[in-house]
Amino acid sequence: MLRSRLISIRGSKATAQELAEILQSRRARKGREEHVAAFERERVAVRDRLRTTSHTTAITDRLERVDHHEAEVKRILDLVPERHSTVADLAEATIRFLKTFFRSGSDTDARALESILDRLYALSDIELDGQPAEVAEMLASLMRRHRVGISAAQEGHLYAVPVSRAGYSGRPVTFVVGLDEGMFPGGATEDPLIPDHDRREISPELGENQNRPGERVWQLLRFLGSIPGKATLVANRFDLIDGRERYASSVVAQCREDLDMENPPRYAPSFTLPEAMTESEIWIAQRDVDRVGEALLQRYPLVAAGAEAQRHRLSPGITRFDGYLGQARPELSLTNGEVLSASRLERIASCPYRYFLSDVLRVRPLDDADDDDHRWLNPRDFGSVVHEMLCDFMKQHKDQGDRPDLERDRNDMHALVELAASEARKRIPPETELSYRADVGRLKRTMDVFLAADSASDYVQALEFELRFGYSDGSPRYPSPVVLELGDGLNISLRGSIDRVDVTRNGFVIWDYKTGSAAPFSRSDLFDGEKLQWALYALAYQELINGLPTHLDVDRSGYFFVSERESGRRIAQAVPGRDELARRLGPLLSMAEHGAFLHYQRIDKKVSPCRFCDFRTVCEKERRDRDMLDAAMESSVPGEVLNDLQQWLTL
Repeated sequence: MLRSRLISIRGSKATAQELAEILQSRRARKGREEHVAAFERERVAVRDRLRTTSHTTAITDRLERVDHHEAEVKRILDLVPERHSTVADLAEATIRFLKTFFRSGSDTDARALESILDRLYALSDIELDGQPAEVAEMLASLMRRHRVGISAAQEGHLYAVPVSRAGYSGRPVTFVVGLDEGMFPGGATEDPLIPDHDRREISPELGENQNRPGERVWQLLRFLGSIPGKATLVANRFDLIDGRERYASSVVAQCREDLDMENPPRYAPSFTLPEAMTESEIWIAQRDVDRVGEALLQRYPLVAAGAEAQRHRLSPGITRFDGYLGQARPELSLTNGEVLSASRLERIASCPYRYFLSDVLRVRPLDDADDDDHRWLNPRDFGSVVHEMLCDFMKQHKDQGDRPDLERDRNDMHALVELAASEARKRIPPETELSYRADVGRLKRTMDVFLAADSASDYVQALEFELRFGYSDGSPRYPSPVVLELGDGLNISLRGSIDRVDVTRNGFVIWDYKTGSAAPFSRSDLFDGEKLQWALYALAYQELINGLPTHLDVDRSGYFFVSERESGRRIAQAVPGRDELARRLGPLLSMAEHGAFLHYQRIDKKVSPCRFCDFRTVCEKERRDRDMLDAAMESSVPGEVLNDLQQWLTL
């Protein structure tokens, strides 16, 4: 109801869509306590983001909206009657709910609401009581019989009824639809829970499933034999969903024999519509398309705005809908001293338009909960739990002065998994116990992969774990951000969290744990795919240790894949020069300062940069590549922006 905007939410900033996202992603269940717990889990998640983002204002606004959403949900829950209530109590509560929260979008909706309220007022005199679920089912059963807008056959109107009630209006023209072989007369399969012999014992009114096909055929023949005019039998000959041919029911041939027709029935499609992909599109196409489109845009202003934006994005020129703001925007500069994260720089390096959506417009993709009943943790939560366990485990072994060993530490690691999972369960309740145990097993197998890979590694000592820098609430050792001077006046302020620093014979090695696939990472060039974190963290750690009494420098940096699929694979490279990083980031940072976040991709077209993007469904088809520079050159884009774009695209 929230996603369909059938419920109105107070407040200009709070939206029903956002409330639905919170309830689903935080797995709110029945009951006031469960909903309160879901909002608390959302607050914890938002505060966690506050520790790793510079958008503090946006996070604060989000927390305020969470409080507002919780208050709205409590308003709804306050309407729920106490236990052992009556049908009248629930009917009155439903009336208050509809009057307070129902969103009427048209005159038809308003008339339907008035009809439903009248019915509920009539039911508010019923004093039958019982358990809440029983009372709710009684009220629902009574309301299901209520019909809105029902009427008798009227002249000049289409009149639709089931076959069992057809043949009484005396109309000269009749159409019988739904005569596909899979739909009519239907199967005679018995109900596995209440077979026919039990149905007879319970009540003759239930009917028997084995007799229903014959009853339907009899009703059709009764109707065809009683109508005064012409009947047209209609069957679907092609299934648009499955993409296969369908056939008419055998009853069509039976009608021919029973009615002794001199000429065989004529099969002809009612119309053709190659553009239609769904049944709804076929029905809409039979109406005045221009008027339908106009009515749609008037009824839904957001759809109208989206259509206007799409028209501009599909045009050959470059507009604000393609990420070009039309003028220099110093406040959007990334070199003005604002503290940046590696992930933020990677976003603008992989796709400036993605950065525009997420960091300039602050668009948040839908965070729907995973519908997989066999999964408790989504990929993000799974990775967070793994990172926490590896940090605790490695710190313990550093304090003990030894290295992890697969055979010796496997049981201890599994015990740590059980403890970490039980703590995570408080924040993220599983849908089922089966999904919880399945993911606990997955965590244990991931830890086994880590132990096996780490035991075989040749590092001398694991030195640092979850080393935070640039966070005021992080490690007291490095509360200030690291300023990287890349040359030619290009300086960036960086903060982050380094998962692990190892000491080897050749120097320090920086590792970032990954629980996902290694597919987006190149073994030969980590810069391929616009990966920057490994390089940024290597240079940042070198800055942190400069001046310390050590003869070692950062030697390599890379990624440690601990998932079952990747089996402990490591990808690392030598630390790049600062000039190389400046060559890759300079043009992008210059374009950002000019308000240009153009929808261009530097990567070869054979490799989709949109594959792992949250906004893939929004704009993947509209992206441009290095072969489409003419669009930018023919637009009113300043020369310096074009030079930066060409320089970046030809790296």
